[in-house]
Amino acid sequence: MAIDDPISALQALNDSDERQRPVLAEPFAIALTAVFPNAAPAAKALEIAADRITRQKAANQAELTNVLAEEIKYCCGKIQQLEETSEEHRRFMREDMPDLLLDALRRAETVRDTKRVQRLARVLANAAQAVPQKGADHAEEMMRVSLELSEREVAALKIIASHQGRIGLPAGELRPVRGPDLQRWYSVNWNAFDFSPHEVESTCGKLYGLGLLAPLQLFNYNPPGVTITQPLTPYELVQKGRDLLAYLKSNVPTDTTKKPIRHPESRDSLSAAGSPVPPGRKPAG
Repeated sequence: MAIDDPISALQALNDSDERQRPVLAEPFAIALTAVFPNAAPAAKALEIAADRITRQKAANQAELTNVLAEEIKYCCGKIQQLEETSEEHRRFMREDMPDLLLDALRRAETVRDTKRVQRLARVLANAAQAVPQKGADHAEEMMRVSLELSEREVAALKIIASHQGRIGLPAGELRPVRGPDLQRWYSVNWNAFDFSPHEVESTCGKLYGLGLLAPLQLFNYNPPGVTITQPLTPYELVQKGRDLLAYLKSNVPTDTTKKPIRHPESRDSLSAAGSPVPPGRKPAG
């Protein structure tokens, strides 16, 4: 079966499914007005809220499947190559991916921000082509963490990553700071990205709590050539943070005129992943 067939089926389901409002909402509203005649405004508000929730669920699931279909269009060639050459990858796609997709659909139902729904789709697409394949638990954790972050917090993580080129520490590891690490941290001009010192502190604290950053322990050590003028706790990216950024990359090229690259043995398509660049910075390369 072609890789994009399940996605097409999900899209058709979203287009044709007549979703019902929560079954308890309308009976509860009727009972409420029967017992308390003056509660009609509250009952009406309940019905409106129930209808809005149902519409939001349907819209989110449609957004997830549409974005996932677009992402897969540009990477399904690579996914197929991996399935042809790796038994581990075939097992992941056959046994784990359907469950991950259903989990993503359930998570999407309760998300308020469309951007976060789009992140779920990108996590799924990138999990399907991850090398080495880290398994369903890792993909599930990437989905969970992606929903915890606001756009500003994702932007802060990207800014830190762009200034720290080396491999990150394992999550939770702390070590004494070295000169280059401080230089990388304090080379970030947070004002250029409209981040105040207080926002940097709170944002990095949250990213640390999610296991995406690790604080650098100063131990009253001031490396030569580094003058600490900002009252900010220095942080660096750990491997989990790098993994998340990789899973959040879009496979759709920013140049919309570029067509997908065809897999030589199938009609599936493949394109290099692209990633957003923080404002004020030039794309790498």
